[in-house]
Amino acid sequence: MQLSTLKRSIAEAKAFIKAAEAVKIKDRDFQGRSCAAFIEYPTKENGAVLRASMDLTRALADLRQNR
Repeated sequence: MQLSTLKRSIAEAKAFIKAAEAVKIKDRDFQGRSCAAFIEYPTKENGAVLRASMDLTRALADLRQNR
């Protein structure tokens, strides 16, 4: 495991968490029976999460491959 790859993975993980926390989540009441949370789609926040997820996946793959 290379230190530079580890640092990049940590940075990508932090970016993913920041993007994920920005996603708007709404609660919806279904006639008093139950509450369900749903995510508004599509929004630019959702796109940012998908992109951050892809970047994190690639960084972790590099980490596993010892690049």
